[in-house]
Amino acid sequence: MTRGLELLNAAAESGFPHAAYVLGDAYQHGEGVEPDAELAERWYQQASDAGALHARTELGLALMRGQGAIGQDVQRGFDLLQDAASQGHAGAQASLGREYLNGDNVEQDTERGASYLYEAASQGHQSARLALARAYLLARGFENPNQQQAMLWLENLIDREGQLAVETLRQLLIEEDAFAAIDTELETLYEE
Repeated sequence: MTRGLELLNAAAESGFPHAAYVLGDAYQHGEGVEPDAELAERWYQQASDAGALHARTELGLALMRGQGAIGQDVQRGFDLLQDAASQGHAGAQASLGREYLNGDNVEQDTERGASYLYEAASQGHQSARLALARAYLLARGFENPNQQQAMLWLENLIDREGQLAVETLRQLLIEEDAFAAIDTELETLYEE
């Protein structure tokens, strides 16, 4: 393991963004090394500065949520995610979409959340498709629940990621709040 770490360090110091990203991820999550916020951020930042949008996204998420070794800095994390999303990174778009829908780290804005999820899902991002399907079914960010639209997003995933799609649907069916929200919205539609 020590030799592998030496090689990764040498590659990262020579300017290879993927090596820097791998080191950042290792130090962030304590994989093969002791968790170290300073080193995690250093290597993520180096990869990000070299144009690796996935590193910018990971650093942004770590800062937004304060997970792993890196402490929470919501504004800085948001800025990094927004920058990566504006450059078309589907993972950043999906993450911002979920953040806006949940409203935990940013002010809840279901319309903006649905928009980010749509952008990511349109690029084929699988978890964004599931989140978007869930948003359609719960009418989060949309005027009306739309089961047909939700099924369009899930259709391709059921074959490729069947277990994840099935688990999402199961959660929708067993979560009382989710079911109640759909049921109430459908009753309102039929009364009008």
